[in-house]
Amino acid sequence: MNLKEFIKTHWVNYDQCAFDLGVSHRTIVNWVHNNPTGILKHTAAVVQKENVEPLTLFDAVAISIEEMNENRVKA
Repeated sequence: MNLKEFIKTHWVNYDQCAFDLGVSHRTIVNWVHNNPTGILKHTAAVVQKENVEPLTLFDAVAISIEEMNENRVKA
């Protein structure tokens, strides 16, 4: 599960995720497409939301980074 899938699993949409984490919609889009590590600053809020395991969030970030690196190599 990458970061986009993680967010879709735990929130209705990006706007609700942004509201819950106190950031803008654009910040969520940036995390998903450019900088997945940005969400790690909000790990405590994510974990408290639905008792999410921190490792699940970390794995989603790592998978997103791997996917981005693969796409950059192909381009």
